[in-house]
Amino acid sequence: MINMFTQYILKAQSKRGIYCELGNFLEKKKIISNIWNFIAEVELRDQYGSTNIGNGVAVPHYQTDQIDTSLVIIGVCHDVIDWPTPDSIPIGVILLFIINPHSARNDNFKCLMRNLASKGNLDDLTSVHDKEEFLLRLSETPNYG
Repeated sequence: MINMFTQYILKAQSKRGIYCELGNFLEKKKIISNIWNFIAEVELRDQYGSTNIGNGVAVPHYQTDQIDTSLVIIGVCHDVIDWPTPDSIPIGVILLFIINPHSARNDNFKCLMRNLASKGNLDDLTSVHDKEEFLLRLSETPNYG
């Protein structure tokens, strides 16, 4: 099971700014205890490979023992983000996955990531008009557990 929180409109205009904005949200919700550790770990993960999966969607992820159930934070960018893209489509949607590395439920995360890699699924998610529709489309992604 993946629980979802939503911070719908992101105002930052850089990758680091997005991470700061999301980190503040997570700290306020008491999901993380230190925003700077969160930012450092997410940026370290970015060094291993791009978290941009194309079609305007980026999927940074963070691992922590502080949660029992995986979370996804959904952010829609208000402005164009300075974020390298493989297809020249500017980032418009951020799906931040927060997972417990010891959870047996990480198969849901892996399944969702496989489904998101499908261009048709990305088109569905990036063409929505409000957060309720976005959450509905995300939950309807085939094989999502």
